[in-house]
Amino acid sequence: MNIYILVVIIGVCSATIVQHSQRQQELVDEECSSCATVPDLKKELEKLRLMITQVDKLCKTQVNPCSKNPCLNGGKCTVSSSSYQCKCLNGYSGKDCQVETCSTNPCLNSGTCTDSSSGYQCICLNGFSGKDCQVCAISANDWTLYDGNYYMFVENAINWNNAQNVGAWLRSQASHRGGGWWLGASDLAQEGAWRWTSGNQVGYSEWASNQPDNASSDQNCLQLWDEKSYRWDDLWCSYDRYYICQRKTCNSDD
Repeated sequence: MNIYILVVIIGVCSATIVQHSQRQQELVDEECSSCATVPDLKKELEKLRLMITQVDKLCKTQVNPCSKNPCLNGGKCTVSSSSYQCKCLNGYSGKDCQVETCSTNPCLNSGTCTDSSSGYQCICLNGFSGKDCQVCAISANDWTLYDGNYYMFVENAINWNNAQNVGAWLRSQASHRGGGWWLGASDLAQEGAWRWTSGNQVGYSEWASNQPDNASSDQNCLQLWDEKSYRWDDLWCSYDRYYICQRKTCNSDD
């Protein structure tokens, strides 16, 4: 029998080659059991076994599942049995770290982000659209320009907390359009220490007479009080009032 039956092609590796090689070794062992005393044949048999071992090592090296870098977005690949696992950076998930999450703050223009199994979803403020709320669709009729900023007066009454949560950064500029309006200040962090939603301390005041009175010890949000000529008043944050949105112009980088 001709023992030169194994062809090794460098760079090509599969389980079929290994199985074929192992079978050839078994056949050689069976047919040469009675010829073991032939010196040259024994040497060739040892060479064949060595080749089989080398092919096996080559296969194990080349089928490393991490060799093709399957982990995306900076994920780290580790071999797990015959497969792989990806350790994702913060802000990504999924088998290959292909799903972006809200921790990267992808929503622009004060959009609200929610996570889902397929990624994230941005809930955009009025006047914005697109996957990341990046598309400005503001009508000049909806916004009022004042001192370099645009203001939108949103006449859908919500409570103060919700107004803040949807990114409506409230400001002290307001128009007398009827009804009460939230302003972006509260003393929720410390009683009597009024701060704007930006974190800055309120440096001036236009309180109505006998205000703030902190009725029931839990009036912590600032409104423009229509019943007092739109002077300031502290009010329960759970009340519904109109609110005011502020932003730069559409073509601004801010």
